[in-house]
Amino acid sequence: MSLQAGCSVSGCCRSSIAATRSFANTDIGSRVGGRSFSSGNSSSSSSSSSGNEAKSARNPGALRITQTSPFRGIHQAVLEDLQRLGSGSSSSSSSSSSSGSSNAGPLDRVIRLSTDSNHSSAQWSLAPITTAIAMAKKVFLPIEYPSSVTSNYIPFVQAMSLQMLFSHISRVLATQAMLLAVGVGSGKALPLAAVTAWILKDGFGHLGAIAFGTLVNTRFDSDPKRFRFQAAALGKTADMLSIMTLGSPEWFLLLSTLGSACARTSFSTAQSCRAKIYETFAKQSNLGDVLRCSQAQTVAAQLIGTAIGACLGPAVGNSLPHLLALNGAFSGAALFSAYHASALVRMQTFNLQRAELVFHQLCTSLLAGHSTLSVADIATLAADPPAAPVLECLDVAAVAEKEVFVRNYRSIFSTPLLVNPLMLDGDMMLSPFDADLDGRGTDAGSSSGDRNLADDGQDGTAATSGLDGRDYLFALRHSTSVAKDPSLVLWYQADTRTLETLQGFFHASLFRLILEGKSLPDFDQQEIHSLYRHSAKLASAWWPAAHHSLHTTGWRLDVAFLDIRERRIRLERG
Repeated sequence: MSLQAGCSVSGCCRSSIAATRSFANTDIGSRVGGRSFSSGNSSSSSSSSSGNEAKSARNPGALRITQTSPFRGIHQAVLEDLQRLGSGSSSSSSSSSSSGSSNAGPLDRVIRLSTDSNHSSAQWSLAPITTAIAMAKKVFLPIEYPSSVTSNYIPFVQAMSLQMLFSHISRVLATQAMLLAVGVGSGKALPLAAVTAWILKDGFGHLGAIAFGTLVNTRFDSDPKRFRFQAAALGKTADMLSIMTLGSPEWFLLLSTLGSACARTSFSTAQSCRAKIYETFAKQSNLGDVLRCSQAQTVAAQLIGTAIGACLGPAVGNSLPHLLALNGAFSGAALFSAYHASALVRMQTFNLQRAELVFHQLCTSLLAGHSTLSVADIATLAADPPAAPVLECLDVAAVAEKEVFVRNYRSIFSTPLLVNPLMLDGDMMLSPFDADLDGRGTDAGSSSGDRNLADDGQDGTAATSGLDGRDYLFALRHSTSVAKDPSLVLWYQADTRTLETLQGFFHASLFRLILEGKSLPDFDQQEIHSLYRHSAKLASAWWPAAHHSLHTTGWRLDVAFLDIRERRIRLERG
């Protein structure tokens, strides 16, 4: 499409815009894909061209606007070759055709254009292969791919599609076993009990999915890679239980109900993790388009898997060993693909594991080997904190390689951390402001503050002093086992914002590194309080550099999943 606009000012502001639509009129010059051409009567074209030149001469400030055809976005190379244009005289037509033939590209780049002078309309005919490729990209890939998604998008789609393919083959075989177990294909009428059992299994399955989702709740957002893989494992467990109904028809209701519960829970879990997973691939706020493509990719893989499973079904028949063997093979392939797909996801938000991996590296570089210094040496360091160097923070790709999502995560810190637990009487409260705290975390002149702190902690409200608006509170909790080190306890206030939440976790990580290598039972309470106060000064001095490093490496600082908000405390005077 081409727009030609001329603007002139005479007395008052006047403007005139002459616009021509490509192929809409055969006697007006136009441009396609940035290439000018003319169609129809040559004299008309010549007069139009000379008229345009005259306008440009009269209006030296004339503006020429060229708009790329929307077809170029589907397949850019298609618009680069015009084979034939116009329906004028036979000589011009043959000349145009000859010229187009000489300049034509490969078959999938040829575009044939014919003009009907009577109706002033254009008809496009694209090569079938080009059309198929263009439509496939339109359906299965986001708009403006590859610039609109991250570099790990295509490997994830490949692994996810294989997972859906193998998973649906396994599911078809499992459904076949269940149908045979209730008597489908035996030539006899199905008993009412079998029909009732088939209906009941779905009802129990839905209840199980709802219960599981309620228990997990926000952890779908904090650790979607883990729950996505667990969803795949639950789905394959459901298939195995369904196949077992063929070997034990008398236990059909129990086995099918368990299988249905696993299947429904698997589907619900996968759907709950879906948005958070695909959010990591969207680069241009195009999550909706990415989700639309994922739906098309999933359905295509499922349809192919269903077709393959339907072809394998008659060959397997009602042989339980064969069904178990094939189901095991396809389930293993599906789980391998699910693991590979989940490993490719790069989460940009912090949960406990990702935060520990990042902050441990940051604090280690900041302390630079000073974590085993004495209390006096730490005090000297805190009295005049050195300027923080340019920190090299682990980016999302590096953390994704270190992150575990199948087995349970084990902290890389030697000092355990508890976030927002219930308060206990034996907790040693730490304050960076009060130097005269006793071992129970109360003011020296108070005899009931510790009891109030523990009691009020049951409903999330703590009455304490000396915190002066602090967004978090620390304590040391001694383990019941003598061999274990005390745990550092971190409580957040109810109204603490995300950035202060991350700052509190940074402070906790720094203090845990300072405590490493020290035998806390050998320290008196005053020394522990001094170490904590020094760590607070260092954390305040070094947090701006850490914050800048986190921001520049692509971590999201507007949301974090480091605690359970319902367990936060309220710090009040009293």
